[in-house]
Amino acid sequence: MVVLRGVLIFIVSFLVGFTAFGTVLSCSTAGTGRGVQLLGEYEATIRNHGIGTSLELVGNSHGFLLPAATRYVESLGVTVKRTSVLEMDGNVLAGIYIGSVNTIWIQISESPNMELSTLLHETAHFLTPVDISNESDRQIFAEAVACMTLAEFGLNTKPASFAYFYSQENPFDLSISILQRRERDLEAIVNQLVAGIQHEQAKE
Repeated sequence: MVVLRGVLIFIVSFLVGFTAFGTVLSCSTAGTGRGVQLLGEYEATIRNHGIGTSLELVGNSHGFLLPAATRYVESLGVTVKRTSVLEMDGNVLAGIYIGSVNTIWIQISESPNMELSTLLHETAHFLTPVDISNESDRQIFAEAVACMTLAEFGLNTKPASFAYFYSQENPFDLSISILQRRERDLEAIVNQLVAGIQHEQAKE
């Protein structure tokens, strides 16, 4: 199945005095894993601060991770290709995973963070368990994988990722809890990606 990810995503804006990234809702944090924590932070952000329209990813440039991440993804048997223009049905895309040919296409960006985040999002589609069949669940799961993986390398993409969650769901819809229901799978894929990228980095 072809999985699309739009190049323009709305990013959560942080209002003056915003401190809720460290806050989680008790109803969503019975567990202690990263998936449940991410869900709690997302819910708190939506309820307390809403959505803005900045198009910036936050964090320092982590473009140096791109070669290692790309090599690891290709070691899984996935072909990674980059192009200056990536469109489908008239829509400009940041990236796409085409399962029928096991290939990820990434639109070249001036932002290394965007390319890296897109690569990990699309790789997550390749790794997502097949029984997660709902399209919104698959998109949210893949974005959470990218967000949590990059966090292990010191890059905070929560504003972008939370806005992406919002674009996939009614923000108060309990189906967002795919992050809780499939947390073990989420943790396993994140750990796999982190270990794989670190292994490739060690070769440099």
